Amino acid sequence: MIEDSTKKFYELTAAKYAEETLPIRLDDLWNTFSTRLFPHASVLDLGCGGGRDLKELARRGLSVVGVEYSVPLAELARQYSRQEVWVGDMRVFDLGVGKFDGIWAVASLLHVPRNEIVGVLRKLYEALRSNGILLTSMKKGKGNETAPDGVLSSRRVGTNVEDRWFRH
Repeated sequence: MIEDSTKKFYELTAAKYAEETLPIRLDDLWNTFSTRLFPHASVLDLGCGGGRDLKELARRGLSVVGVEYSVPLAELARQYSRQEVWVGDMRVFDLGVGKFDGIWAVASLLHVPRNEIVGVLRKLYEALRSNGILLTSMKKGKGNETAPDGVLSSRRVGTNVEDRWFRH
């Protein structure tokens, strides 16, 4: 997405990445998020990966749609979750205004470069309805992190954030 090498990683390893992440259980996060929304609430899964969270949130009675930058991961997410998945870059994708009751952005915003995070967060808040919920997870710290992934020199780039970024 944001870094060509990050997108390349997910494009080249989509099946392996999905296989490794689909079995991971996030029950505490799913419970925290879903119990704060009403049945059939409209939810966006931003950076839906292989579709694990799409499937689970739909199972919990939410109306979900995913956005994924990697075409192969988007296809895997559609197949696995049986939910709608849009392909696009979260920095420029038109999410609309007041369209979602909740946005699930777990382990996705960390790929947005530091100088673009505030703009993406603004866009996400605009896409939320009044009293909407945004759940995100980031890596705490300063600076960027580059993880060598051993796939044709591809590297996933992550942005670390400080608590104060989310206290405005």
